[in-house]
Amino acid sequence: METVLKLNIAKLDAILLNAIKKAFGKDHSIEISIKKEKTKTGSMRPETREEYFARLRKAIKDVETRNVISFTGEEFETLSKKLLNKK
Repeated sequence: METVLKLNIAKLDAILLNAIKKAFGKDHSIEISIKKEKTKTGSMRPETREEYFARLRKAIKDVETRNVISFTGEEFETLSKKLLNKK
């Protein structure tokens, strides 16, 4: 299972960490990759605290109900090449 969360650095807190633990379970290992966005303001529009938590709750629910799309690295490369060749 794989998911991507994009958020403002100010939103990093214990609630987010607990949500990640709940979504993936305590008996699993996970890999976390952190990348700084290239733009100064980021690609996300500012959101209220309520909007942030609503988006986070939806993401957690999607993971819990397996309403996600995931690819292996190989599957992603194959699909990317296929889509790039269509242009």
